[in-house]
Amino acid sequence: MNFKQKLTYMLIGCLFTLAGYFFASLGGIAFQTTHAQQNEKEVIDEIVCKEIKVVNSFGRTMAVIKGSGVGGWIEVHNAHGEVITLIRPGKYNTYTRPGRYDGPDEVEQGDELVYIGPGTISVSNFHGKPAVALGMTLPQGTGFIEVYNEKGKDLVSIGAIEGRPNDGLINVYNHKGEWRSISKD
Repeated sequence: MNFKQKLTYMLIGCLFTLAGYFFASLGGIAFQTTHAQQNEKEVIDEIVCKEIKVVNSFGRTMAVIKGSGVGGWIEVHNAHGEVITLIRPGKYNTYTRPGRYDGPDEVEQGDELVYIGPGTISVSNFHGKPAVALGMTLPQGTGFIEVYNEKGKDLVSIGAIEGRPNDGLINVYNHKGEWRSISKD
């Protein structure tokens, strides 16, 4: 064999070797994909991260679970990716329209529909005006119930009289905001 023939055979051998490496790597990718699909059914005991975000097929955020300096947060978003429910340490909010938050305790939301917080549960109408509230006064801890009209003005207020432990009080308000009290005395 002359030098050109030897060089040609060596070149062909190199091409076969490279082709072998190439096809072997494709087989490895196929094996890894199959292996990964099998592992999807495994149960993971613990995931450690700062935030989990679920997005829809358009890439818009649908839900978020995260930790902050004040505790854990859970957000539920509408189809446009805007916050409609927010659960944070000691508070729960549901909104009639979308909104957003800018970090712990800096919430800028749509009209609040339901609020559950320290010592108070309140429900608002679809215009963001209070409709009814149930809670306790702080720090005394006496209970109260308040009912409002469609504009958020007091209609009825039921609660305890401060300074007289077993006496209750009912205030009924007219359209001018004037009230009449009903109590034990």
